[in-house]
Amino acid sequence: MQVTFLRPDEITPEIEYRIAELLKQLNPALDSRELRQRVAASSDVYFLCATEGEELLGMATLAVYNVLSGRKGWIEDVVVDRKHRRKGIARLLTDELIQRSRELGADVLLLYTGHHREGAQQLYESCGFAR
Repeated sequence: MQVTFLRPDEITPEIEYRIAELLKQLNPALDSRELRQRVAASSDVYFLCATEGEELLGMATLAVYNVLSGRKGWIEDVVVDRKHRRKGIARLLTDELIQRSRELGADVLLLYTGHHREGAQQLYESCGFAR
């Protein structure tokens, strides 16, 4: 398995399609349209993928931004394909985003998960996040 941050020029129509399919597992209402443009529009958005060969196993996004209270990071869209869950992929993605946020000088790292997503809550708490 390989975990890599994708640059906008690496996001092909095939990758966009795979990401859209993966996002449907997170929330059927989500739409990944124009992913390349969204990532390219901001130098502070980092798109992380876990792959094995040509297969997309999981993904996660980190946004870093400055506000009056400091430099903050925000983790979004952590999703692992149903057939690859319970293999530590979400943990690997989350740990990588935590490390990247440190490298980028974030004072605080935030995320949100639904109250019904107990497995995700346990994962994030085990990574050091608090409710």
